[in-house]
Amino acid sequence: MPKETETRMIVIAPSSSVTPDQITRLIHTLSTEVTVKETCYGAMVEGGKEEVARTIDAVRKLDPNRIFTKLPSGSRSAWSTSLPGTSWLQAGLHPA
Repeated sequence: MPKETETRMIVIAPSSSVTPDQITRLIHTLSTEVTVKETCYGAMVEGGKEEVARTIDAVRKLDPNRIFTKLPSGSRSAWSTSLPGTSWLQAGLHPA
């Protein structure tokens, strides 16, 4: 993997008809060099920043208004935004 890696959680809204299995199958068909793990809420993707961004763009096309991305809670970037009073947008949950 490239030196600068990124890990993103792909979260599916409960109202979406897309399943975690559909997301992981789509990611496996893409020609991106990322590691994917299916989860109960969607998927976890890790790889180079550009590869992860390309993967998320493809996944969001399945249901743009109900698929979101989030930094994992243990990541350095998420630490600075987990202070009381921060909104969900500030906390890392973004509609990619």
